[in-house]
Amino acid sequence: MTGLLCQCVELMELLIEPPDTRTGEATVDEPLRVVLKYRKPGQKVFGRRVAARLKLTVSEDRVLVTAPSKMPLRLIHEFVLENWDWVASQKKKLEARAPKRTLGPGAFVRVYGEHRRVVFENRDTGEILDSCESSLSGAASERKDDGALSSVLRFEIAGDLLLARVSAEVHARVAAAPEGFEDSIARALCRFAEAEARLHLTDRVRYWSGQMGMRPSGISFRRQKTRWGSCSSEGHVSLNWKLIFAPEAVIDYVVIHELAHLKHQDHSKDFWDLVEKYDPEARLHRRWLRDHQNETRIFDV
Repeated sequence: MTGLLCQCVELMELLIEPPDTRTGEATVDEPLRVVLKYRKPGQKVFGRRVAARLKLTVSEDRVLVTAPSKMPLRLIHEFVLENWDWVASQKKKLEARAPKRTLGPGAFVRVYGEHRRVVFENRDTGEILDSCESSLSGAASERKDDGALSSVLRFEIAGDLLLARVSAEVHARVAAAPEGFEDSIARALCRFAEAEARLHLTDRVRYWSGQMGMRPSGISFRRQKTRWGSCSSEGHVSLNWKLIFAPEAVIDYVVIHELAHLKHQDHSKDFWDLVEKYDPEARLHRRWLRDHQNETRIFDV
């Protein structure tokens, strides 16, 4: 299904739902925003005549389809669906080249929709390390012990903080060269997020199962880059534990969405009516996930 979002003189933006069958590994399961540009016959770009054919371009900020004027939207829609997996693979390559977010004391990580500061507390003195300003030049040598540090880090939510209580030795090492321990911190945060999500998401599935009168045959947790959940034809619900970064209402939307598939194994009007019966702001929550998805890269280690 294609929805028209906005229209200009030569540009318009389309929202295209994913095809029913996808074969590539780099799959985009959310609706794809596509900028459509019509070109007049014989139009020249940079001094060259443009061929009267469809063209698909993927960049960091958009997916662009260039089409001859008066081409029916139906054909453009089909063209995008036919190249869905190629678009997904290009987006994946662009994401891989994106600079990795700096992660250390003082960094902010979104949990349950709120940005929480990463801090280290010296168990012996209570001293708090919440910035990287004390960084020295010893990062290269410290990086050798990165794996050892990862095994001793345990994060917990403490108000608006993500707190790790560590020994005086670890506190001193991180204070001296915080940039040498980004991978360890990321792995420790992943362990925290996955454990937190398993408990919380299981609780939300139980709650909404009761509210909706649905009974999934099972529940599992995965880590995927583009898919927040799924429901098999046998009634097994799978959820992405990276949802822990989202607000409570958005987490509930995904749970409701997947439970609704127990009754409707499609995205028909009846399906969306059922979802919106239990989440009247489902469209807003769906958009929130789409707009903030890149923030989960912190868990892709």
